Amino acid sequence: MSAGRRGGFAFLCALPFVALAFAAARPLHDLPGRELIGVALFALALALLWRAGAAAIPRSGPSPRALPMAAGLLLAPWMLIALLWTGLGAPFQATALENQHRYVLLMVNALLVGAGFMVLRDVLQERGERFFSSAMFAAAVPASGLYLACIAITLADATMAVQGDRTPFPPMLSHLYDALEFFACSLTYACTALAAVAMGRAGLLGRTAVRVFVVLSAVILVLLVLHGIEYPEISGQTAPWYTQPGVIVRIPAMPWVMSGLMGALMLRPGPGPA
Repeated sequence: MSAGRRGGFAFLCALPFVALAFAAARPLHDLPGRELIGVALFALALALLWRAGAAAIPRSGPSPRALPMAAGLLLAPWMLIALLWTGLGAPFQATALENQHRYVLLMVNALLVGAGFMVLRDVLQERGERFFSSAMFAAAVPASGLYLACIAITLADATMAVQGDRTPFPPMLSHLYDALEFFACSLTYACTALAAVAMGRAGLLGRTAVRVFVVLSAVILVLLVLHGIEYPEISGQTAPWYTQPGVIVRIPAMPWVMSGLMGALMLRPGPGPA
């Protein structure tokens, strides 16, 4: 494996964390030329994804383009977040227009991740793994629907704020959002664990990687259950969100970190020339 291929693969693996750092750090949003940085990150990720996907086609089984497609769909949310620098951080620190953009992007990303898991199921079943891939699909479908429903609520609220209507959430709608978002996140973490097991059985992930994904998903699910359905309060009067584990695991984009990393690992370079 050449140094260039190793470097490109490492960047794709780091992309969720790079995008997370840029999008979540509010002071970085005031950097001059941040749009150019976003375009550069997106263009680099797209070029590396294209190259890695093309290299993966010859070893991708009966449907050679399905594996790179699944990987690309799971990585795409972090490419868009890196491009636009939105979708993360505390909503109360953002303007109404920024929050509207945030929720539009989150809805698009929920669709991309759901589609990625659905394409991945086909890849796994072609490789003979049917049980865990079916269970993964059974978790991915409702997770995507719940994501769309809960994010639609916050998008509607942000759109009203953009139009000058600052009417607070009715309590019943707030509790509805909490329940939808709790199960959306929980099912996505469960889907990630099931995908890791299925990929291990299909030869797409090593044993160590499978264990890491499963253990992390299980620990996070325990944290979610212990905290309960109610969404943690985030405001200027509470501790910073990044110091509260119960808040971190409930950020809508956070379950996609592991799925994005999983997408990058699907494109792990094989032996041979670049």
